[in-house]
Amino acid sequence: AGARLNYFERLGTFLVEPRLNINHKLSNTFSLNLQGEFKNQTITQFVDLNDDFLGVENRRWIVSDGTTIPIIKSKQVSLGFQYKNSGWFIELNPYYKEVEGIITESQGFTSQNQFDGFIGSSTAKGMEFLVNKRINNSNVWASYTYGRQNYLFKAISSEDFSSNFDITHTLNVATSITVLENWKLASGIQFRTGRPYTKPVEGQETYQDGNFTRVNYGDLNVERLPSYMRLDASTSYDFKFGDTRELSISLGVLNILNKKNILLRYYEVSPENINEAIQIEKTSLALTPNISCTYKF
Repeated sequence: AGARLNYFERLGTFLVEPRLNINHKLSNTFSLNLQGEFKNQTITQFVDLNDDFLGVENRRWIVSDGTTIPIIKSKQVSLGFQYKNSGWFIELNPYYKEVEGIITESQGFTSQNQFDGFIGSSTAKGMEFLVNKRINNSNVWASYTYGRQNYLFKAISSEDFSSNFDITHTLNVATSITVLENWKLASGIQFRTGRPYTKPVEGQETYQDGNFTRVNYGDLNVERLPSYMRLDASTSYDFKFGDTRELSISLGVLNILNKKNILLRYYEVSPENINEAIQIEKTSLALTPNISCTYKF
């Protein structure tokens, strides 16, 4: 058990961050771990997703002022179960987390609330499962995460709604094999459900705001992007020169199946018809080979 006392001179505020970590060995193979902590953050990252500069989003950190940019306060607890025996490692870890003081501009909104500066909170709950097995010169592991993350911005909605980063299911499976002492192979596949996004109102996609025409968005984050899936593989070989020099060459291929994975979807007013909204998508890399060399001396 412990605690950290912070004094923020600019805000004239004291904050205490207690933490607790309990680990209990149930047997030679099973153990139990309970963790809980409070954390505070006095800087907030603002994310501008508008394409003002070659489509690159702008990120900047701003210090809290205690009013329009509050201190971010979080508290979380997790309960972990672990099993270790005969090359097996299995872990189950349920968790719960609350965060207060988040701002819409730090949460990657692409709807009408992107630059409103509303202050709210979020809750996240779920569980993480990991299984790992070592077999001679190979290592196989798989992980699965179930999680739900919701926002509550009372200035936007009286009820909570799905976070922009809410990914309900995530599955990773990977393996690595040491073929020779200096030759290794590895591959992995990742699958996850799509993130939420907001669509314009059907039949009334835009509206007039003074001299500006804007996208008329519907209910927040009730739609989902398609699922994400990516298969990767790599190999590496080490050339040794004497006792201290070594050349490592690695070859890899990202997204072997060349899947089109949509990372972000938002809308803009059509330049050809102001009564229509056009859909903009940002996708991950297509099939991408790469090579790297490292020389140690």
